[in-house]
Amino acid sequence: MKLIGVDVGGSKIEAALLSGWKIVKKVRRKTEAAKGRGAVLKNIISAIEKVFDSSVSAIGIGIAGPVNPKKSVVVESPHIPCLVNVPVKDILEKTFKVKVVLDNDARMFALGAHKIYKAKNMAALTLGTGVGGAAILNNKLEKNPRNAGEEIGHMVIEKNGRRCACGARGCLEAYVSGEAIELRYERLTGKKASAKKIADAARKGDKTAEKVIKEARDYLAKGLSMIAEKYNPEIIVVGGGVSNIREIFPDSEVKLVKSRQNLALLGAALHAQSLLNI
Repeated sequence: MKLIGVDVGGSKIEAALLSGWKIVKKVRRKTEAAKGRGAVLKNIISAIEKVFDSSVSAIGIGIAGPVNPKKSVVVESPHIPCLVNVPVKDILEKTFKVKVVLDNDARMFALGAHKIYKAKNMAALTLGTGVGGAAILNNKLEKNPRNAGEEIGHMVIEKNGRRCACGARGCLEAYVSGEAIELRYERLTGKKASAKKIADAARKGDKTAEKVIKEARDYLAKGLSMIAEKYNPEIIVVGGGVSNIREIFPDSEVKLVKSRQNLALLGAALHAQSLLNI
């Protein structure tokens, strides 16, 4: 059986063809959310086309933001607002003539993490442009959140704190996401830089960069503590581009696993397989 997994984030889109749960082909595209719905849909379709073949049975997609499971639409997405209430599933089914399933990207990451690490109770955290998360409880994915405030990435870690992209204040995402790190550095220096370049600067002794990374680490420690208290997980699996910044990780009371595997793509494909088992 061949399946396609797709991960649509605030900065990039990845699509992979999986056979026997192994990735045999993978491509990446920029999301280009600022260009609007048409551009993002074009990029999603282009990515899928590059890995698609006639033997594909189903497509699973994870998108940043809460998803209505009955309508299969994104109901809220601070980083890809142009996809809110867009019938992505219907558009892709019409385009590729196979079944499509849509869900939140962090939930797909958690499914993939569970497939690999097999912990009965675990949490998954994605640190990228934004922050996402989900939990596996008694070997089952936790319920689908109805809005951003119910997501791990939007738990409030600082009352009346920084304004988050979701509109609330004090969310974990507003302190430890790539976007948050970049905004904090810009406010302190007046200079724009990527989270990776800020981390590199910190390693070279840039005091402001060091301060920004330390702040993010301290807030991540607070977030991890809250996740541990809420879910009592055996492990917390962490992925996403910001997870490549080793200095951001604090000591944790729960075992942290920094995964470099394509867990969101694997999870999306697993979710697609569930369509075929109904």
